[in-house]
Amino acid sequence: MKKFAVVFPGQGSQYVGMGKELYDNFSIARQTFEEASDALGMSVEELCFENDEQALTMTENCQPAILTVSTAMYQVFQTEYKCVPFYAAGHSLGEYTALVISGALAFSDAVKIVRSRGRFMQEASTQDNLMAAVSGLYSDIVVEECRKVSVDNKVVVVSNFNSPQQSTISGDKSAVEAVVKNLEAIGATSTVLKVSAPFHSPFMQSAAEKLKAELEKYKFGDMRKCQVVSNVTGKPYESSASIIDNLTLQMTKPVQWVNTLRFLESEGVLAYLEFGPKHVMKNLVKRTITNVSTYSYDEEEDKKKLKEEFQPAQDKLRFISKCMAIAVFTRNNSDDEEAYEKGVIFPYRKVKEMYEELEAKREQPTFEQAKEALEMLKSVFRTKQTELKEQEERWKELYNEVGYQFDFDIFSAFR
Repeated sequence: MKKFAVVFPGQGSQYVGMGKELYDNFSIARQTFEEASDALGMSVEELCFENDEQALTMTENCQPAILTVSTAMYQVFQTEYKCVPFYAAGHSLGEYTALVISGALAFSDAVKIVRSRGRFMQEASTQDNLMAAVSGLYSDIVVEECRKVSVDNKVVVVSNFNSPQQSTISGDKSAVEAVVKNLEAIGATSTVLKVSAPFHSPFMQSAAEKLKAELEKYKFGDMRKCQVVSNVTGKPYESSASIIDNLTLQMTKPVQWVNTLRFLESEGVLAYLEFGPKHVMKNLVKRTITNVSTYSYDEEEDKKKLKEEFQPAQDKLRFISKCMAIAVFTRNNSDDEEAYEKGVIFPYRKVKEMYEELEAKREQPTFEQAKEALEMLKSVFRTKQTELKEQEERWKELYNEVGYQFDFDIFSAFR
């Protein structure tokens, strides 16, 4: 299985009927919608399935709706495949979904936060503001043009670095229109966006201040299930302590989506799974990175392709052999020969004998035997002084291939 990341879309991907097929066919999806409805005191199902497009497009409505659909999709995927991503990232609003699936933010809290976030954004909007997408030119050209046009209070900035040649700009209406006109003259194409405010710009300062006060009412836990990449930095969060500051800054700073994807590329991520309505994130990945696999869980053809790459195997004996392989190929950072004999050679030999006996009898390992192989691997990591990050990556590799078949607490295995 390839090293993979999950990505979540932001506002603008919504459509009437999104998530209904999952709701009708999977209990975990129904539970997710019901939890959102209970948290908000309104029917999220009705909002997504029955309301008109205008109601769904309202910022305070579409943000919790997209978050709910994205989370429901990811939950369904987990029940089917039980695969742990190495990283999670979300575009603007999508970062909240990434924090939810990482374990840092309770889903019921997240839907309440983003509903308030949407309301704060709407309140900060004026008729003198505008947002537009610009395609066909590299972002440094767009940045420079925004700098030239911005004078006094007539400010326009790049608000989203979506792909190398696709950006969005936000700001004063006349300034945005001037930038669009100038860029179109040198070959760009543009689209005025139907959004309620100039997102990710200095014009969102009042909304950012309100959001920070709202975020401080909630608790954020550790990202114990996977690392989350921040929109503001384009790098993973170092701890949950920076969540409030980063989500606040996200309101007035540009979404560094290109930097996010470049980081994931540098980490060897070869597959990107999008969970949310439509396939916006899938397309942005394809425009930014080559030679990777991309999937949108909202597309039936992509769900079929996923089965080829992520379908779990059924041979439990592979868990033992995978533990042994990882133990052998993990680099030794210690020169203590006595400890190596006791902590590596002896437990490995014992597991190897167990594996050979099971293989000869054509038997599958029991839970206790699998646990013994896991304990051997933990001993090897401890003795070889393997760094925690490498341990976690090795464990995810193990779990994604075969570990789902055993009920281990994978996220605390090496802590």
